[in-house]
Amino acid sequence: MAPFENSQTSPQTNPVPAEAPAVSLSPLPQTPAREASQWGRLCRRLDTALVLVALLFAFLVVSFPVTNTDFFRHVAMGRLLCQGQYHFGVDPFVYTADDTYFVNHSWLFDVLLYQLYQLPAGSALVVIFKALLSTVLAAVLLFAGHRAGQSLWLPAVCTALAILVASPRFALYLQSTCLSSLFLGVTIGIVSREDKRWWWLLPPLFALWVNCDSWFFLGPLTLALYQIGEWLRQPTAPARGATGWLVLVIAVAACLANPHHVRAWTLPPEFGLTAAGDLLTHDPQFLSLFLSPLEKNYYKPYFGLSPAGLAYWPLFLLSLVSFVFLFRRVPWPRLLVWTGFALMSLYNWRAIPFFAIVAGPITAWNWLDFAAQPFGSVRPLPVSPLRPGRDPAGAWRGWALAGRAGTLLLGLVLLMVTVPGWLQRSQPSFHRMAWRVVVDPSLQAMAETIHGWREAGLLPQQPHWFNMYSEIANYLAWFAPGERVFLDQNLPYFRKTTEDYLAIRQGLEQELERDLAVLKTDWQKVLRAQHVRFWIFDSFNTQADVVARWILFTHPEEWVLCHLEGRIAIFAWHDPQQPTLDPSIRRLALDLKRSAFGPDAEPAPPHGVEPAPPRDWWRACWEAWRRPDPPLSSARESIALYDFRYEFVERPREIHKYSRIWQGAVATGALAHSLGHGPFPNSLLAWSWSCTYNDLFPPGAVQPARQPRSSEELAMRAWANYVNSQFFEAPSLYLAVRAARRALALNPEDELTYFRLGQTYQHLRNLPQESQLYNLPPQLAFQWVDAIRRTQMVAAFQNCLRLLPDDDRAAQAHGALFRIYGQLNYFDAAVYHRRQELDKRTAAGPPPGMSSTQYNQALDQMSTELTRLESELERRRNRYEVNAAAKSGLEKVQAALQEGLSETALAVLEQDTNVNVNSPTDLALVKVVTGVALDLGRLDKAQELLPDPEGQPVKPEELELYVRLAAARGDYAEADRLLEDALRSAWSSSGQLHLANPASQIGPLIGRILLAEGQRLLGAPCLPWLPNNLADLFQQPWWAQNASEFWRRRWRLEVLVNGLIAAKQQSEWHFMRGWLALEAGRCAEARKHFQTARDLTVSSRHWVPEVDRLNAWLVPQEEQAGLQQLDFRHVLLHEQSRRYLRWLSES
Repeated sequence: MAPFENSQTSPQTNPVPAEAPAVSLSPLPQTPAREASQWGRLCRRLDTALVLVALLFAFLVVSFPVTNTDFFRHVAMGRLLCQGQYHFGVDPFVYTADDTYFVNHSWLFDVLLYQLYQLPAGSALVVIFKALLSTVLAAVLLFAGHRAGQSLWLPAVCTALAILVASPRFALYLQSTCLSSLFLGVTIGIVSREDKRWWWLLPPLFALWVNCDSWFFLGPLTLALYQIGEWLRQPTAPARGATGWLVLVIAVAACLANPHHVRAWTLPPEFGLTAAGDLLTHDPQFLSLFLSPLEKNYYKPYFGLSPAGLAYWPLFLLSLVSFVFLFRRVPWPRLLVWTGFALMSLYNWRAIPFFAIVAGPITAWNWLDFAAQPFGSVRPLPVSPLRPGRDPAGAWRGWALAGRAGTLLLGLVLLMVTVPGWLQRSQPSFHRMAWRVVVDPSLQAMAETIHGWREAGLLPQQPHWFNMYSEIANYLAWFAPGERVFLDQNLPYFRKTTEDYLAIRQGLEQELERDLAVLKTDWQKVLRAQHVRFWIFDSFNTQADVVARWILFTHPEEWVLCHLEGRIAIFAWHDPQQPTLDPSIRRLALDLKRSAFGPDAEPAPPHGVEPAPPRDWWRACWEAWRRPDPPLSSARESIALYDFRYEFVERPREIHKYSRIWQGAVATGALAHSLGHGPFPNSLLAWSWSCTYNDLFPPGAVQPARQPRSSEELAMRAWANYVNSQFFEAPSLYLAVRAARRALALNPEDELTYFRLGQTYQHLRNLPQESQLYNLPPQLAFQWVDAIRRTQMVAAFQNCLRLLPDDDRAAQAHGALFRIYGQLNYFDAAVYHRRQELDKRTAAGPPPGMSSTQYNQALDQMSTELTRLESELERRRNRYEVNAAAKSGLEKVQAALQEGLSETALAVLEQDTNVNVNSPTDLALVKVVTGVALDLGRLDKAQELLPDPEGQPVKPEELELYVRLAAARGDYAEADRLLEDALRSAWSSSGQLHLANPASQIGPLIGRILLAEGQRLLGAPCLPWLPNNLADLFQQPWWAQNASEFWRRRWRLEVLVNGLIAAKQQSEWHFMRGWLALEAGRCAEARKHFQTARDLTVSSRHWVPEVDRLNAWLVPQEEQAGLQQLDFRHVLLHEQSRRYLRWLSES
């Protein structure tokens, strides 16, 4: 070691005296052997810890639920093999393969997977098996990347990075490619060894590989590339590589040891070289087979847009740069192997895991070689760079410790983010660590239903199921053994089937663009040629699926609905060319009305849920890390199909039905008036209307074919009034509400379900039978129904917005709230949601079918309207500031409500802590504000404003608010309990005399009547009657002499009126119990409550004669109008209850 000079010694100007003795410097201290030993042990411990972290990471990063649907195909194939029912060369799950030879490379893997899945806890065992494969693969890569005498630091890092890059294909999938990854890792480990004797393990490995997966060719390819690289490195030593070439030839021959012999040399469909690969490169279903990481479509959340997916590029660049640093001596075997797999990964993203397995150890070798160039193979001893007196040349060695410690810390962080699945893709949601197989409830229900039909003998021998997606084939293979479908995931191998599939898809996509008759013939010819009897429809959002959904649902005579659950619907095809309907189709037809209102209707959960309130950021992070993913729900997917069926089947059908009835009635009236009066009708109005309807409504139309003229407006209003006075059957809406409530019970944080629930409530609110109850004058309307529906709809949309939906859904939700608040005169809330709607629509962009110019014009119109609304809002706020300046407390709240500032009213009530509620006026105002909070979707605020009943029945005047709150939350049991307690308390105790409890007034009135009757019979004197107006004594003096008779009749009339009021209130509350029970799916209870509500109504023929007899003492302007209003409410409740009962009885 060079001597160290003291740089701080200042130069001497005077010479050193000769007699001064020389000062001898002690040598620099050397690193003691003990310190070197300690450092070596510390490095080895850190390296060991890194290796353990890498292995643990490899185990955890794939310990996720199995989500690939072809898992069930694999186990079904294994079941057939174990039962001796499988024939090689035949695809047993499709009926369209014809004579095309089918190569099943993974038959041995299928048997293994089936045997594992059949064991107890097989769902967990298959995931553990996958995790162990990943762990063994990591160990193999560590072994391959490590060299004796060198550190494990770089091999551990490169192995962890390789596992991370490969994990997207392993984390959520359990396929035969898992074995290919392991076998490729073993191959790399063997060919990298200098001892060629290990190479003789490759032929038996490849023989096993060819029977497990179609990617087996990677083994011979790796060996060939490595051998060519050896030849390029030492072209003058062919004898050295003779063993390798011989092993390669034998290994290729070993790949023929399979049931398919030379046919096994069929490339996977990802390369596009199969029989139909060139036809499917742009098909939306098979597009993922051909994606490249160089394409834009790859970078989506469900493909490459995730930490694990993006890690491909760091590994690619790190391995590429490692070759640059070895330019003096190019490692040709590694370079050729790396180049071959790099090109494959750039060509197709499904080759990325294989590239990672190759690049991991190669990168470690290259960097280890580069690090060994200045120092040799001996690991240098580090010296701390921060302590003086040490060798500066060894300063970098101290950083080695820091690097290891930092890498270990990074590895621990990697383990933490692995558990919740943050490294993997965001869709599907099952990316959290768990040991199970995910079963899609929609597909499972479909397959089990078909299997049940087969067991019951309801299906023909060859139903020839048509499907457009391979997931259906995978689930039928396992859950409905023996059923065969049109296509499965091996479609790229069958060209004729592919051509038929594309003909159907392209015909559906062009259905709206060309002649309908020609196109319908085109794609239906394919179905007819394949003898299709049933169509299993899977709801996706491609154009072909949208058109197919419209055709299948809107032509019920041709496509008979047999099953609907989740996103799957099964239709039986009644071919128009077949004269008679197949009896099996009639037996399988699904009656949605019975499903909604029958005795076996599936109810909604009795108790509702709400999204969790906003949390602190640290608590939100903790919940995101630890909270498990919600389970899949078929109910969530059903809502969209139910809503579509109502919009395009049920509602048009009802409108068409009642339109035909109305048009027929008008035409009949015109004809009847013309009889006996010659050829011209006597009623020109009816004749004119009939001509108008024939012109505006062609056969089958439910909306006018053109804009009505001004002369036709009267006829159109009459038509609309008649149609809107009817009772629409809408079982799909009730099924959708219950499905949404079941889905939210499983996942209260699902913004899409809240959005769909709000839309469904919007449809229910617009039903004629419900609008008939509230689109009336205030003294006649039954406002409970509209208030509850409005609160339910607003709460659903507000919960959706709270969970941050995408821009399009957010715009629709804001638009719906804007319209509601505009109707309620909540001006500030309406303006806020209009502004948000404009912002979200601007961000979302034009919807399909609308040009950018049209969209911008619509946005400009919204912006102009918003400017006007904001100006009006500013004026209202200024007026409020002026009026509320000298007020406080509830007076400010009242002033804000008068100006339509609902949000301001709530804010004042929250901020003013000195609000005292003493007078009845203040109590009434607080109730109004509570209703405003419910209308704004502020259920938590409404809960705070409502007093706690403390186990007692709520006051009748507050009952509506409590029921609205419970119904908005989906607490059907709570709402029913509130109404039941109100009925029990109102009719079982006397209580105070108030209108809300009219029963309490009947007893005293009857006593007065009996007293008056006794006075009249006994001739006892009675109290004189004094009218309110003393002038009446002089105008009608006989009243004074008949005071006893007047009071007797007066009290009898009051008993009758109060009895009608009591019956009305009882009927209303029972009606509400039945109405909510029907929504919840408790149809038996709904029938009972509607029956009671109908029986409690009193027909006018029972009390009008008595009123006529007592009519001499009535004030016409007051009491007669009140009795007419009572009669109207009784008739309305009776008719509504009767029609709901007819629904239930017909189901």
